[in-house]
Amino acid sequence: MDVNTANRKYGDGINGFTLMELMAVVAIIGTMLLLSSANNQAIFDQGREAEVKAFLLEVSSRQASFWQQHSAYAQTLAELNMVTPDSLKPYYKLELTQPASSQPRYEAKATPIGDKSLNKVLWVNHLGARSSNWRF
Repeated sequence: MDVNTANRKYGDGINGFTLMELMAVVAIIGTMLLLSSANNQAIFDQGREAEVKAFLLEVSSRQASFWQQHSAYAQTLAELNMVTPDSLKPYYKLELTQPASSQPRYEAKATPIGDKSLNKVLWVNHLGARSSNWRF
């Protein structure tokens, strides 16, 4: 029996895990717990809501520029050189409407699709007014 451990090669008779293997497992488990937690759904919903608000404010800004150039509001997002972001398409229906009136006006509206947690219809209009549930 060899008593001298200095001549042993790495892995000869040593059982266990390396620190890197343990760290990788802990990171994977942590990520899975973070993504699977039902409590985190509210965080994702808040992020989507912030993104749709930013989009509506951008529509409003571009409508103001469009008005300066054409003395009328754009009737579609395409006229404003805008498209609905792919990250919002599964969650919100975004539309630009012009209510019937003798005065030029528009309303940009984001209506949630299907998801019960996104129960807020958000809008902004030609006066800069926002829906009552719009919070910063």
